[in-house]
Amino acid sequence: MDDAATASARLRRKLELLEPFVGLPARRLLQHPHAPEIYPRYLAAGYHVTCAMLELMEAALARARELDAELILVCLSGRGDKDLAEVLAQTKP
Repeated sequence: MDDAATASARLRRKLELLEPFVGLPARRLLQHPHAPEIYPRYLAAGYHVTCAMLELMEAALARARELDAELILVCLSGRGDKDLAEVLAQTKP
């Protein structure tokens, strides 16, 4: 298979397009005159954000699995968009 056609190659190209924008905050932080003082606090905050994101993603995955089961039942029932809209409306906080 042609490497240019693989999903990983396409993703790599997309990430390369984003890198200048995504990498800018990190470059600015590392180039800051007080980087040695700021960076440890940045890492400590990032650790807690990452831990919270993991719990949030686990909860989101569990809810998505529940929702997916409901949506599949609605789609298989053939009752149409009205029931689908009702299922989606029930999921809003």
